[in-house]
Amino acid sequence: RLWALSLAHAQLSEVFWEKTVVEIGLESGNTALLFVCITAWSCFTFGVLMGMESLSAFLHALRLHWVEFMNKFYHGDGYKFTPFTFGKYVDNDD
Repeated sequence: RLWALSLAHAQLSEVFWEKTVVEIGLESGNTALLFVCITAWSCFTFGVLMGMESLSAFLHALRLHWVEFMNKFYHGDGYKFTPFTFGKYVDNDD
């Protein structure tokens, strides 16, 4: 999973680099626009990286809670589930 996330980060960063810095910044020939494009690329890359890593950390913690914590205390000694139905409350004397 970590390798896949690393690969996704690298590919997204490369796509952002091509679309912002190379296609807009370098082809314009304007130094100020190039600086803006590099800044935008840095922000996009950092935002995607933080978003994906935060989601990964959250899902990993959620999985650990579900698998490890829930199985420790679940005994299954409750009562049988009976789904709610309106059948016993509705008079069918039509």
